[in-house]
Amino acid sequence: MKRIIATEKAPAAIGPYSQAVEVNGTLYISGQVPLDPKTMKVVEGGITEQTEQVMKNIGEILAEAGYSFADVVKSTCLLSDMANFKAMNEVYGKYYSETPPARAAFAVKELPLGVMVEIETIAVKKFYSMNKVVRLEILEEKDLSLVKDIYNYYIANSTATFHTGSVSEADLKSILPIGDRRFRSFLIYFNNEVAGYCYLGRYKTRAAYDRTAEVTIYLKPDYFGKGIGREVLLQMEQKALEVGIVVLMGIITAENESSVKLFERMGYEKCGHFKQVGEKFGRILDVLAYQKLLG
Repeated sequence: MKRIIATEKAPAAIGPYSQAVEVNGTLYISGQVPLDPKTMKVVEGGITEQTEQVMKNIGEILAEAGYSFADVVKSTCLLSDMANFKAMNEVYGKYYSETPPARAAFAVKELPLGVMVEIETIAVKKFYSMNKVVRLEILEEKDLSLVKDIYNYYIANSTATFHTGSVSEADLKSILPIGDRRFRSFLIYFNNEVAGYCYLGRYKTRAAYDRTAEVTIYLKPDYFGKGIGREVLLQMEQKALEVGIVVLMGIITAENESSVKLFERMGYEKCGHFKQVGEKFGRILDVLAYQKLLG
C-alpha cells in the first residue's frame, strides 16, 4: 500500500511530486533542497549552510514517517559544483557517523532555484524484521494479574482509556476476549520478556459485525519508542485475516498523538471524529475512529 508523507516542518512540494512516499516498509524521499520551510526561501550562506538545511529537511520527513537517519540505506547527492563536495561531505557525515548508507554523488549543470546541493534519500524500516524479537501468545486467565497492572497504569496516568478507577482481574474478564476462537487477546513478548498485551475485540455484538474487530494495544512504559507497536499491529492484522476478520477499527483519544501517528503510518484511515465526548483529569476529550480494510 502506498502512503503519501507530508509535513509542514519540511519545505512544501514546489511541483507535481510528494515530499515522500512509503511502500511496503520502504520510504522514498524526494530530492531535498536548502529551503527554509517557514519562508520557502533558500537559506543564506554557502555549501555548509545549504547542506545543513537539506539534512534538517530530510530529518523532518523521516520523523514524520516514523523513520530515522539510522533507517537510511541509500542517498543520492547532486552538486552544482564538485568543488563543494568536501564541505558537503563534512556536514553530511555528521548525520551518518555509524553504518553510513550507500551513496552516489554527481555534479550537474544546474539545480532548481540555483541551489548548490540536492539530496535524495531512501530508507527501509527495520521494524519489518522485528517479528524475530516480537511475538504474540494467547492470553489466558492466569495472565490477568499481569495485565491488570499494565492496564491500571494507563488508567492512572493517561487518557488512552476512559476508565477512571482501577480494575480488578474480575473486571478484566468482562473487558478482554478470552477463550474465543475469533476474537482473541495476546501477551506481547519482546526479546522473550512480556512487554504488554493486545486484543482483537468485538466492534459490535450483533452477528453481522463479525467481519470487523476493534484492535487495542497496551505496552509497558519501558517499551515505548522501540517500534514494537508497529510490529504488533502487523501481526494482529495477520491473525485477524486467519479467522476471517477483514476490517479493523482503532478508537483513539485525539490527544494520544503517538497512537494516532502509529495508525496513520500503518495505513489506517480516519473515519470518525467524536467531539468532546469524554472528560478525564479535568480535560474535555475528543475521540477519533480509524479503519483499515484488510481484505
